[in-house]
Amino acid sequence: MQLQSSHLLTTLLSLLTLLATPTLANPVAKLGKQLGIPKGPSCSTGVGLFPVADAKALAADLQANNPSDMTYLPHDNSIWFQQGLFRICIYNDFISDNTHVTNEMVGAELQKIIDKCCKTDRPLCGGGERQGKGDSGLFIDYVTRNAGHDC
Repeated sequence: MQLQSSHLLTTLLSLLTLLATPTLANPVAKLGKQLGIPKGPSCSTGVGLFPVADAKALAADLQANNPSDMTYLPHDNSIWFQQGLFRICIYNDFISDNTHVTNEMVGAELQKIIDKCCKTDRPLCGGGERQGKGDSGLFIDYVTRNAGHDC
């Protein structure tokens, strides 16, 4: 029993060290994504505040106008959509797998971030991020920000 406890403690300490090391945290997240373990949505102060009205307008526009239009999202790359002072960045961190997103997919994922992270009584929001899937089933990251900040 002592040997198992010692091994468990060593394993837990190794895992905590790995997760606490900033340079290794991103590869751990990528591994989880590649194994099909989605990262839950999170809200933050984001990269600059943006007008909620701009975010809502973009979400509605993407879902209503040409919703089936697809945008190519190459491996290890990003794309973005913008309305006024708002931008949503979409990242594909996979090393060799490409995917596509439809306008409707982007609008729906954006609306989920708005619903979770933006207070209805405030004109500005810090946004957040969430994982969704491309048309090929790959996990991709949706991150909101002020349009003055690059993806």
